[in-house]
Parts: sequence; C-alpha cells; structure tokens
Amino acid sequence: GKKQQQDRPLKITSKPQISRDVLSKCLKGSRNTQLVTVLTVTFHSSGKVTNAEISQDSGCEYLDKESIRAAAKIKFKPAVKNGELITVTKNLEYKAGIY
Repeated sequence: GKKQQQDRPLKITSKPQISRDVLSKCLKGSRNTQLVTVLTVTFHSSGKVTNAEISQDSGCEYLDKESIRAAAKIKFKPAVKNGELITVTKNLEYKAGIY
C-alpha cells in the first residue's frame, strides 16, 4: 500500500528580512532602540502565505507595513498531519533595533 506520510511541523525555508532603510527610518529620532512587530501569519496547506496581520504593532508604521510585505514572501513546507497537508497559523516577530 501507499506509505503514510509522517506528521511533520511547518518548516520555514526562507524568511525575508526587513530592509535596512526601513529600519533606519524607524530608529531615527526614536528613543526606542528596539522595535518589534508581531504578526499572525497563515501558512496555507497549498504552500502559500494566505494571510498576515499585525497582532502587536511596533509603533513604527514603516516596520509594520514592511513586515507584512516580507511575511507574504516567506517560503515554507506545509505541516503534515495524518498524511494530509494542513494550514497552520503562527505568530512571527520582525525586529528592528540595535542589539
């Protein structure tokens, strides 16, 4: 018979970074040396990101907008459960700052 596919978690294979220009715009004149945007991202079973929304904004709209744009380009292998590809929603952080 057909071999049952093993369950496996979602695997992100490439996560685009936020451009430095955006980061410098956010940090310029800001006392905050660390900004974080938290996104809720839907990783669809088709292998595409179908939704990305801000669940916690950074206080800098450049970073927030750019995070959504970057999240939409994430490459991943969908999660598998009981031999079926499944859609998973996860929180992801995008950070700007001096560490």
